[in-house]
Amino acid sequence: MRPITPAVLLLAACFLFTPAAAAQSDDELTRLRRIVAEQREELAQKDQRIRDLEARVEALRAELAEARRAAPRDDDAPDAAQTGAEARGPSDSPAGLLAALRDRYRIDLTDIDPDAELDDRARAALDARIRRWCLQMNRDLRTQISWSVRFGPVKEAGRGVYQASMTVIDPEDGRSIGEPVTIDIPRRFLSRLRDRTDRYDHWKLDGVLRPEPRLNAERVTTGVFSTTPLVGPFVDFDFSIEWSSLAGVAEPDPAWGETRDREEDAPRRR
Repeated sequence: MRPITPAVLLLAACFLFTPAAAAQSDDELTRLRRIVAEQREELAQKDQRIRDLEARVEALRAELAEARRAAPRDDDAPDAAQTGAEARGPSDSPAGLLAALRDRYRIDLTDIDPDAELDDRARAALDARIRRWCLQMNRDLRTQISWSVRFGPVKEAGRGVYQASMTVIDPEDGRSIGEPVTIDIPRRFLSRLRDRTDRYDHWKLDGVLRPEPRLNAERVTTGVFSTTPLVGPFVDFDFSIEWSSLAGVAEPDPAWGETRDREEDAPRRR
């Protein structure tokens, strides 16, 4: 009888254990396939949820726009100019831009609870989310503008920066749209605006309007003495204009009649 060598034992072991190992491998493969299938199903459900939410957002935007168009307007009300600005849209005045940002805030950030007590990690996540939203609004609402405007006196704000109050007016009737805002005057338009202001009734300003809402982690509501409008909790309103052209308009449109709002110090040709 021949002795059993280690090689023979190894070969026998392979025959004995290979089927079991193969069966175990098949079970593991089946388990992994089941996990993949479950994750794919979960991902499909999440994708559908995202599509449903996007559709809901668009529906809410449409409802808001329709409600704003259908809302009655009282021209004698104190906020008639503000209402008119909101009805026109974000590209027609700073007031219209502010109204559009507030609408988007109510849709996109409606779940933010300004009274919630957050730990440092949650607070940082919220701040990051608001910053991303501000950048998104800068992209979404950036637009070309062509405004009829009146300027107040040009004043030096320091360090070579010059500013003036600006009021957007309705080109159809000369009424003010929203409240006056203070804006920087680009240097290449400074002498034209400062030296020729008494020659024109109003100006035609063309350029690019850039919304610049910004995070203010300490601000929840509009303060009593605050001059910066609040878009929503933790978001201040701001904007800039990239000027492309400025042209003086010597006389008002005759169609304006006596209904338009003229500032007492508004310059006009004599």
